[in-house]
Amino acid sequence: MIPLAILASLTVPLIVICLLYLISALSSPKPRKSADRDAPYACGEYFPPVRPQVTINLFWFAIVFLVFDIIDFIIALSYGIELISPLLPLAYLALAILALIIAIRWR
Repeated sequence: MIPLAILASLTVPLIVICLLYLISALSSPKPRKSADRDAPYACGEYFPPVRPQVTINLFWFAIVFLVFDIIDFIIALSYGIELISPLLPLAYLALAILALIIAIRWR
């Protein structure tokens, strides 16, 4: 009985939200497309849209963050569960190797 209640309490709000989203998407006014409206404007001068430069450091930072996050998750889980305990030394080793790579990379 409890799984049915949980399933109902999750699906009914999801269905209501989807219906409200669909109704609002169908009934909302649509803006007209025009070249003048979509063009950038700055004191009457035309400026072509500039794509920002994205350096590799941003992606490197994101990868390092994700790896640290996964390792920390493994370490946090391994303290209470016997099945994950063998992963604890491996997680510490991965953390040390990652710290060494970061130290060499940003030297």
